[in-house]
Amino acid sequence: MGKTFQVSQKIVGENSMELTYENQLKNFKTVQNLVDTICEQLSNEQTDFEKKSQHYNIKSESLLASEKIQSEIRAVATEIALEGLCWVEPKVLDKKEIGYVAA
Repeated sequence: MGKTFQVSQKIVGENSMELTYENQLKNFKTVQNLVDTICEQLSNEQTDFEKKSQHYNIKSESLLASEKIQSEIRAVATEIALEGLCWVEPKVLDKKEIGYVAA
């Protein structure tokens, strides 16, 4: 199971805390670094957007990304990174019903 990354809308069950994306990423340092880079870039772009919106008198409070939203963005970034690794040459991952597995 160490070479499988499980994805799901809702990971449930007795071991669900072990199967969070964040906990799984700890076993996939390269993917974790990729996700960190993507999220940092998104955060920087969000900050820039907030600054630019002030010019149009848009209240920045309505643009702030809550912790829950940031968590969702991180999950999406993780899934995009995993999906992308299925399409590189040489192939790194295969997408299976149980999740992503080493190719």
